[in-house]
Amino acid sequence: MKTREIKDLHTKNANELRTMIRDAKQKYMTMKLDHSLHKLKNTSDLAKLRRAMAKMQTVLGEQSAETREEVTNG
Repeated sequence: MKTREIKDLHTKNANELRTMIRDAKQKYMTMKLDHSLHKLKNTSDLAKLRRAMAKMQTVLGEQSAETREEVTNG
Protein backbone atom coordinates (compact mmCIF):
# COMPACT_ATOMS: atom_id res chain seq x y z
CA MET A 1 0.00 0.00 0.00
CA LYS A 2 1.12 3.46 -0.75
CA THR A 3 1.36 6.10 1.97
CA ARG A 4 -1.68 7.89 0.57
CA GLU A 5 -3.73 4.70 0.77
CA ILE A 6 -2.70 4.16 4.38
CA LYS A 7 -3.73 7.70 5.26
CA ASP A 8 -7.07 7.05 3.57
CA LEU A 9 -7.58 4.07 5.87
CA HIS A 10 -7.42 6.40 8.88
CA THR A 11 -10.39 8.37 7.52
CA LYS A 12 -12.65 5.32 7.31
CA ASN A 13 -14.91 4.24 10.15
CA ALA A 14 -14.75 0.84 11.84
CA ASN A 15 -17.57 -0.71 9.80
CA GLU A 16 -15.94 0.28 6.51
CA LEU A 17 -12.63 -1.18 7.68
CA ARG A 18 -14.28 -4.44 8.75
CA THR A 19 -15.92 -4.69 5.33
CA MET A 20 -12.62 -4.03 3.59
CA ILE A 21 -10.88 -6.67 5.73
CA ARG A 22 -13.61 -9.23 5.04
CA ASP A 23 -13.40 -8.58 1.29
CA ALA A 24 -9.61 -8.79 1.37
CA LYS A 25 -9.75 -12.12 3.22
CA GLN A 26 -12.11 -13.54 0.60
CA LYS A 27 -9.82 -12.33 -2.17
CA TYR A 28 -6.81 -13.81 -0.35
CA MET A 29 -8.48 -17.21 -0.09
CA THR A 30 -9.32 -17.11 -3.80
CA MET A 31 -5.75 -16.18 -4.64
CA LYS A 32 -4.39 -19.01 -2.45
CA LEU A 33 -6.63 -21.47 -4.26
CA ASP A 34 -5.47 -20.13 -7.63
CA HIS A 35 -1.87 -20.42 -6.46
CA SER A 36 -2.34 -24.04 -5.46
CA LEU A 37 -3.87 -24.77 -8.87
CA HIS A 38 -0.99 -22.97 -10.61
CA LYS A 39 -3.32 -20.31 -12.02
CA LEU A 40 -1.83 -17.37 -10.14
CA LYS A 41 0.69 -15.52 -12.31
CA ASN A 42 2.16 -13.10 -9.77
CA THR A 43 2.68 -14.88 -6.46
CA SER A 44 4.00 -11.74 -4.79
CA ASP A 45 0.42 -10.45 -4.81
CA LEU A 46 -0.32 -12.88 -1.99
CA ALA A 47 2.23 -11.21 0.27
CA LYS A 48 1.10 -7.73 -0.76
CA LEU A 49 -2.51 -8.53 0.06
CA ARG A 50 -1.54 -10.11 3.38
CA ARG A 51 0.40 -6.98 4.33
CA ALA A 52 -2.49 -4.76 3.27
CA MET A 53 -4.85 -6.77 5.49
CA ALA A 54 -2.44 -6.37 8.40
CA LYS A 55 -2.37 -2.60 7.90
CA MET A 56 -6.17 -2.47 7.83
CA GLN A 57 -6.34 -4.50 11.03
CA THR A 58 -3.77 -2.23 12.66
CA VAL A 59 -5.79 0.89 11.84
CA LEU A 60 -8.94 -0.81 13.13
CA GLY A 61 -7.13 -1.70 16.36
CA GLU A 62 -5.86 1.85 16.76
CA GLN A 63 -9.37 3.21 16.33
CA SER A 64 -10.83 0.83 18.88
CA ALA A 65 -8.05 1.69 21.34
CA GLU A 66 -8.80 5.39 20.90
CA THR A 67 -12.48 4.74 21.48
CA ARG A 68 -11.77 2.78 24.66
CA GLU A 69 -9.44 5.53 25.84
CA GLU A 70 -12.11 8.19 25.28
CA VAL A 71 -14.69 6.16 27.19
CA THR A 72 -12.27 5.55 30.07
CA ASN A 73 -11.20 9.18 30.32
CA GLY A 74 -14.80 10.32 29.89
